[in-house]
Amino acid sequence: RVALVIGNNNYQRPLSVLYNPINDAKAMKYVLEKRGFEVMYDANVTKREMRLELEKFYKKIKNGGVGLFYFAGHGMELEGKNYLIPIDATPKKRIDVEFDSLPLDRITKNMQRATMRPYTVLGKKYYPTKVSIGDSFSGVASWYGPNFQNKLTSNGVYYNMHAMTAAHKTLP
Repeated sequence: RVALVIGNNNYQRPLSVLYNPINDAKAMKYVLEKRGFEVMYDANVTKREMRLELEKFYKKIKNGGVGLFYFAGHGMELEGKNYLIPIDATPKKRIDVEFDSLPLDRITKNMQRATMRPYTVLGKKYYPTKVSIGDSFSGVASWYGPNFQNKLTSNGVYYNMHAMTAAHKTLP
């Protein structure tokens, strides 16, 4: 399980300096480490530094398991698209937001692309299905049950039938 945690608060004008993001990011890092995550942490990053950290993160989650991305800092929504703002951004016009910031949907797509690999269970190959908010499916879901308690799942986590643990990102 790998997490990338970024906290930005040292912004330049016209953006205001923030006071809590680094503290929030450090708190999240602490909680995730206590939960067994390998945490990649950075603070006050430029767009280039953020992109480099994200590329390292995508490579790590490509090996399987769980990936979690946490960002504390300025964000912006423009024409229905969300952007994360690095500390070197100085948006004065709409076009600046697109050039100076990182689109959140690109980050989530890259995370999904890094982890959506075919897998084999009992000799049968499965291909994960890309799903979006609002999609619905019907069928039979698998459940490991009490005999699988505290055993390693195919997702790389130990199964706990009394907690919200995932057996796998997709069926079965």
